[in-house]
Amino acid sequence: MIVSKLSPLVLTLLAFVPPALSQNNENKLRRAEKYKPKPKPGPDEELHPHQGCELLLKEKHEPQAALVGASFEMSIANTNPDYHADNELGATASTCSNGQAGGYSCNAVDLLSLVTLQELNGASAANDIWGWTDAGSGREFAIIGLREGTGFVEISDPYNPVYLGFLPTATSNSSWRDIKTIGDYALIVSEASGHGMQIFDMIQLLSIGNPPSSFSATLNYNGFGNAHNVFINEDTGFVYAVGTSTCGGGLHIVDMNDPLSPTQAGCYSADGYSHDVQCVVYNGPDSNYVGREICFGSNEDTITIVDVTDKSNLVQLARRTYANDHYTHQGWLTEDHSYFIFNDELDEMRGGFNTRTHVMDVRSLTNPTYTGYHEGRTAAIDHNLYVSGDLVYQANYRAGLNILRIVDVGNSEFEEVGFFDVWANSDSANFNGAWSNYPYFPSGVVVVSGIEQGLFVLKYDPNSPTPAPQPPTTAPPTPSPTPCQQADFKLTILTDNYPQETSWTLDNLCTSQREAEGGNYQSTATTFVEDECVPSGEYTFIIRDTYGDGICCGYGSGSYIVEYNGNVVKEGGQFGSSESTTFGSCGGDPTPAPVQPTPAPVDPTPAPVQPTPAPVDPTPAPVNPTPA
Repeated sequence: MIVSKLSPLVLTLLAFVPPALSQNNENKLRRAEKYKPKPKPGPDEELHPHQGCELLLKEKHEPQAALVGASFEMSIANTNPDYHADNELGATASTCSNGQAGGYSCNAVDLLSLVTLQELNGASAANDIWGWTDAGSGREFAIIGLREGTGFVEISDPYNPVYLGFLPTATSNSSWRDIKTIGDYALIVSEASGHGMQIFDMIQLLSIGNPPSSFSATLNYNGFGNAHNVFINEDTGFVYAVGTSTCGGGLHIVDMNDPLSPTQAGCYSADGYSHDVQCVVYNGPDSNYVGREICFGSNEDTITIVDVTDKSNLVQLARRTYANDHYTHQGWLTEDHSYFIFNDELDEMRGGFNTRTHVMDVRSLTNPTYTGYHEGRTAAIDHNLYVSGDLVYQANYRAGLNILRIVDVGNSEFEEVGFFDVWANSDSANFNGAWSNYPYFPSGVVVVSGIEQGLFVLKYDPNSPTPAPQPPTTAPPTPSPTPCQQADFKLTILTDNYPQETSWTLDNLCTSQREAEGGNYQSTATTFVEDECVPSGEYTFIIRDTYGDGICCGYGSGSYIVEYNGNVVKEGGQFGSSESTTFGSCGGDPTPAPVQPTPAPVDPTPAPVQPTPAPVDPTPAPVNPTPA
């Protein structure tokens, strides 16, 4: 649903009203303006409860082939003969070298393996991801959410992952699934209608004889239907489901101290819908609350702090907004519980900013203050982040995994120390690529879920050298083209956000021959010019889009222009699966206007081509410099 936001004036007034006096009025206002009940879905429908979800559904999420391994090596043999899959440590491994790991851009992050959607039960898309380590054996497992259910992969040997099996969704398919673990159990929620919370005993993964297996849930908790996210405080044994069909979308609390006998323990709805939450036994600088269980909610337009120690008396301690908020999405505490680092899912798209990582100073739980933001290297949307030590691991959709080192969190200062880009085409503000990551395996391995790609097993190498600077190269002067003595065909294409879907053909109706064809472009929002000298005749030009939505205007502003002998015969961009035009004549065309080899010079004596251009800077810029 589209959520209305509180006006700046209301937020300003609320900030100055003591919580005890304003609570009732504020609650009514929040419920009326911010949280609206979700429409009841049909039996096979899923919910998409907020603006980011609505926008995500408008993106195309077609499974992508792996840009690594033997098949990828064959596909690029003519353009990159230096890549050899046999030289790597695994079938889909690739060491990050000179800014590349196979076909993926990277810095200081190696690809250990990739399990594609096809290998994950033929899933159509992936979403959330989490991890589990068996305490007895130390074996490590990734748990990946899929549109159709949940996949389980052992990564104890990260170069040779083993897909163990699949747990189907409890009701219907959904683009949203969220997973956490408590002890030896995984808990899985979804926006699928009536899904509840699946409880899955992970111990059974230790003895799968002939994978993959088809699994069933150990138990289902049905205290709610749909849920957007789930958090588990393993220190207390309580589960916090948020964005459910209960508790006004706020905290639905479940006692999981006996995982096979879960019971609802509390409900908090005073601040309306909560998109995500982290709950801890507080051990920070605010001495009034040390030892108490405190939840930090990402509540759409605020960070909301609630004391949940007494499940029958939940107390809101504070709620704070920030400038230029668009959708407060998710965040994580620093390990000293002094700062909450969080993301806003829509500020990049709506505000035109580069990726912003926000910081809330929570050293006073009753008076948190917003300290500012760090602006990243790309324009990608940030989605889920986790803090481990002094590193922040971010899943930033089209920019993939980004790793920031905390420099001065009180002043919102970070430096990017590594990245692995799972979406090769661009880093634009679209809802494709990395959904989430899990950086807490004892081995140091990080797993990332790619919506269209599958499961990436990665490892950050802090000792990896920054790619060596490459000297700029100067292309030799392009020789003047020979004037076309027949007929000149020229196609100018501006690609949309999915250039690989576009192709075209040019067929000679006089000879029944195909004179030219092209497509499978790899760069978004880029102009390509195809200029062909063809025999005079009658032609049919056809442009095609494999997805069936043309090249304008739902997913970019693509366009094309067809010229024949210097005359525009067709232009467009808005079409379905294909569009065609016929031009010319088999009876012979008028003598075509010659193509000018070069524009008429201003000076009849052209300036000579410099053999070595004067460098702007004696030290060439690195290909992938380490950001300041």
